[in-house]
Amino acid sequence: MTRLEYLSLDDCHFLRTLPDSIQDLKMLIRMSLCNTSITELPNTIGGLESLLELDLSGIEVTKLPISIGNLRKLRKMSLCRTNIKELPNQIGELESLLELDLRDTYITELPISIGNLKKLRKMSLCWTDIKKLPNQIGGLESLLELDLRESKIIELPVSIGNLKKLRKMSLHQTHIKKLPDQIGGIESLLELDLSGTDIIELPTSIGNLKRLKILRLDECAIRELPKVIGMLENLQALHANFCGNMKGEIPSEIGGLSFCTKLEMTESKIRRLSTTMNKLSHLQQLHLDRCNEHEQLSNLPVNLKELKFSSHLLWTTHDLSCLTNLVHLHIQCDTPRLLEFRQGVPKIEWIERLNFMESLTLVTGDVTFPPINLATLSRLQILEITCVDPRSLMGLPSSLEKLTLHDVKSPMGRSLFSNLTNFTSLYLLNCQLREVEFDDLLGQQLKELHSLELKDSAMLERLLVSRLEGLQVLSMRGCPGLIETRGLEKLES
Repeated sequence: MTRLEYLSLDDCHFLRTLPDSIQDLKMLIRMSLCNTSITELPNTIGGLESLLELDLSGIEVTKLPISIGNLRKLRKMSLCRTNIKELPNQIGELESLLELDLRDTYITELPISIGNLKKLRKMSLCWTDIKKLPNQIGGLESLLELDLRESKIIELPVSIGNLKKLRKMSLHQTHIKKLPDQIGGIESLLELDLSGTDIIELPTSIGNLKRLKILRLDECAIRELPKVIGMLENLQALHANFCGNMKGEIPSEIGGLSFCTKLEMTESKIRRLSTTMNKLSHLQQLHLDRCNEHEQLSNLPVNLKELKFSSHLLWTTHDLSCLTNLVHLHIQCDTPRLLEFRQGVPKIEWIERLNFMESLTLVTGDVTFPPINLATLSRLQILEITCVDPRSLMGLPSSLEKLTLHDVKSPMGRSLFSNLTNFTSLYLLNCQLREVEFDDLLGQQLKELHSLELKDSAMLERLLVSRLEGLQVLSMRGCPGLIETRGLEKLES
């Protein structure tokens, strides 16, 4: 077996040791011992002079032999989910190492020799107890990816700025509170994930990350976007969802993000968007839903294809019909501020002119809309809408496939469904009718309807479905008052 090139002993759960003679496998290129019960590696493992890949994921070793440093050709090593507590200094002698996976180990610190791994491209330290990185980390001149997700890291060394080739770094769900100014030195960085961190503010040097394409700030403690955000000239996506501390106004410098296609700020406390928003000529997705403090929408870029915002803005935003490229519009009742506007009339007539719309959500709680004719939306396929009085819904397009009606209080007429030649799914949520006779309502759509669902409709007592010949899914959840469902026995199996 001296010519063996690949050895896999994965999931051999009763395997506890390797023989010293393992060193005789001079031509071995790859060895995988995943999920075995090996508790100690023989020192002779250093004799595997041709080894390129070593996968020890899930084994029970607590340390590596010092001979590990003799594996000069090793390119990939995984210690993921092992009981390893520390790395020997000899790790720095792995001069060919490209990838090092230390995820979910008991390692609390890296040896200073880690900086000798000049060819290392990818290192993962997520789910470890490492609190600090040695300053020698800056010596990893070839490093492309550094993954510190959900580790115990609390600060980065100033040498982090020496990682000139680093493209991707994640600090997701760590307790780091501040980034060093030297972060701006990572000139090749494409993606930076700071989501779930305790970072309150970003250093001004972050504006030097000219190649950055994706910045994730979701659920972090940041209070505001810095003015230097506009210097990130190649930024394509800014994710700042659920930033409960973010308040005030988005800085006008955001208008400099001319290549940004996605801007997400769901559930922040921002009050206003900058008047320069219309300069974001490539922006296609803008998420402002659950922004309860938001006052008004204006100056939005006309190239938007997806827009989400809280329904209270329907009372303060007069006309968005200029957004003729919109494909997805999501307006949801998710704010207590809606009570401030209940006596007025929401402004929704502009929606009739969004001819490229394919999906529309228009849910405002127990609010009666003024009459609206959506038959003009010839591409609309999915509609979810508050429909207290179905008479306010004057027309629906024939392209519609899925319809969800909220809070229906008045009886529905056949005319509501008469134009729906592609209709397959109907959902009624919080329906406040006592009886619904679908046989009478749907007319020619009786055979086309495949899915019928009613949910949280406490007042519903009777349902007639005997002629829904094409029905494949029938669901009635949260309907405690239902006492009669006629026609079930007539539906084809």
